[in-house]
Amino acid sequence: MTWAKFSDDFPEDCSDLSDAAYRLHSEGIIYTMLKLTEGRIQKNRLRFVATNYQGNGDADGLTELLQARYIDQHGREQRFWEDRGDHYQIIHQMEHQPSKHEVEHRRTVARVNGAKGGRPPKGEPSREPSQEPSSVSEGEETHAGNPVANPDPNPEGRAGTGQGSFPQTEPSSTEGQIDTETGEI
Repeated sequence: MTWAKFSDDFPEDCSDLSDAAYRLHSEGIIYTMLKLTEGRIQKNRLRFVATNYQGNGDADGLTELLQARYIDQHGREQRFWEDRGDHYQIIHQMEHQPSKHEVEHRRTVARVNGAKGGRPPKGEPSREPSQEPSSVSEGEETHAGNPVANPDPNPEGRAGTGQGSFPQTEPSSTEGQIDTETGEI
């Protein structure tokens, strides 16, 4: 899965956009990351980009995105989107998105590592054989179905005393007992 990234200044850059333009813009960025188009949206696909886009131009925020400007990280004035004939090109925030090549490279690396066994999911034991004897009883399994070692190195209780976290001591005589009639010790 590919994630769209929005910088901390995204809301400030978009503060003058209408709700429709803001939504079209953010959904456009998400769509281009999902499809790995590097900010390019074919004009005939625009209705699939935003859930509320109806093709009404101004009412849908498209004209606004083509005319609105923001100041980029280098202090230059830029358009949010550009009309490039057969497609719209998103300009704003695309510097924060990984390229199609970077995403495909990461996927390839992950696939190769997965074929080698990859990193075990959190909560599972290492896939390498352990040198320590397991304290799991025969037939005992974790939620994932894999036996695990006892996470408590001292199963007998606190500080090797053989007691749990609250020591259970009983008075050896009447000392320390409460008289139920008078309430005195």
